[in-house]
Amino acid sequence: MCSHHAWFTQFTPLSKHTKVILSDNSTIPTMGTGHIRVQMFAKGKWVKSVLQDVLYVLDLHGNLLSISHLAQHSVEVCFLGESCHIYDRRKSIILEG
Repeated sequence: MCSHHAWFTQFTPLSKHTKVILSDNSTIPTMGTGHIRVQMFAKGKWVKSVLQDVLYVLDLHGNLLSISHLAQHSVEVCFLGESCHIYDRRKSIILEG
């Protein structure tokens, strides 16, 4: 989820606005979906990539990467101590955090 409309390289407004439920059970509307170009740290270097199906949420205070959304798209997420590694379908690391 992203609150910066200018970051989207491809954007489609949602015909039916949905809402994101926050931890305090309040909701904020989503305005659209699209792609964002990012740089991710993997294998000791910065790699250019594109995040797809990113929700545009204007009232979001910050940006969020959904682990469940990644897992639904055949990505493996591993938490090791204080670090997180994300692997693609070929078991190649695509993100370290």
